[in-house]
Amino acid sequence: IVCYGEGHDNGEVLLNLQGEIYDILTSPTRVLCYREDKSIPLPAYQTDGAACCDLHIKSIEIKGHRIICHTGLHVALPEGYEMEIRPRSNLTKTKLIIANSPGTVDADYRGEILVIFECIEDCASEQIHLMSYYNNYINNGVRNELYFPYGIRDRCAQLLIRRYEQIVWHEVNVLEELGKTKRGNGGHGSTGK
Repeated sequence: IVCYGEGHDNGEVLLNLQGEIYDILTSPTRVLCYREDKSIPLPAYQTDGAACCDLHIKSIEIKGHRIICHTGLHVALPEGYEMEIRPRSNLTKTKLIIANSPGTVDADYRGEILVIFECIEDCASEQIHLMSYYNNYINNGVRNELYFPYGIRDRCAQLLIRRYEQIVWHEVNVLEELGKTKRGNGGHGSTGK
């Protein structure tokens, strides 16, 4: 700071630096992306305070007991970032879950972002059930807990992009080197209900 502010009031230099640092820390992170179909919207925040963007469906594939939503979106996350695919809150009104939720997309992945749904009850037992549920939604607009709630171009999931840290394991030779805590090796339920 002394070097940077040579010949100037250091307090003023600090204020200027603080402003520059704030601008760097609060500026949006740029993520390169490619859309297979430009008519499908890019992921977008629905409100100013939203943490996640919504993903839109390009096409739907039914494979066994799974519904695979293709987004047609490919990304190049900056190094040190990861993306998590999470269910939208309205999915709780259905008998469906997103498999492997939250799904992690690493910074070195360049394939299409997929969202894979599975039914948690008997509706998943046969492919024809899922197909009829999906067709009924598309053709008749039926919204029911047994029906797939999303169609082409609909928002089907949300994604969160954030920084992560990679760690380096430092192995110790004896368990006691990890240190003692009040909880110790107390497992499930050891801290109460």
